[in-house]
Amino acid sequence: QNIQSDSCQHWADKAFSLSRELGYKSGIGFAYINFGNIASLKDDNDKMIESAQKAIKVLENGGNKGYLGIAYSN
Repeated sequence: QNIQSDSCQHWADKAFSLSRELGYKSGIGFAYINFGNIASLKDDNDKMIESAQKAIKVLENGGNKGYLGIAYSN
């Protein structure tokens, strides 16, 4: 599980950085969703909630509304 979460973190970090560089709100929001999922794997509920809230903030101001639904369900 640790190797899996480390790999997920690596790719989520890359996606987040590239999305920020491009100003791609859907990608930023989805990266925050993934950060929350990774926190969930580690039983870090505070980080999971924080990540979902960040995703919601980004996605409410533009981006994929389907991802917004996922962020709210998280």
